Amino acid sequence: MKVSRQRLIELHLNDDEKFIFLEGPMFDTALVGVIERYGQPRILCYDYQKVIKVLVKQGMSDEEAVEWFDFNIIGAWMGDETPCFLHRFR
Repeated sequence: MKVSRQRLIELHLNDDEKFIFLEGPMFDTALVGVIERYGQPRILCYDYQKVIKVLVKQGMSDEEAVEWFDFNIIGAWMGDETPCFLHRFR
C-alpha cells in the first residue's frame, strides 16, 4: 500500500520531529515505513531494491544504479534524521 508523504507525516510525525525524504516523489514507491529507536529520532525506511528499481527506471543500468546509490544516497549523511534502507531477506 502506497502512503503519501502528507499522510505519513500526519500518522507518524510529532511537532518536534522531521522526516528527511529522498529527493523526488518517484522514491515514494520505495518507502516501507518508519523506524523507531530508543533515544533517537524516528526515521524513514526505504526498500533498497525498490530504490534501485527507481534508478534503473530513470535510465541507469543495474550497475550504475548501485554505484549511484552507494555514492549519492547511502553516502549522504544528512544528520540524525537520515533515512535508512532495508535489505530484505529473500
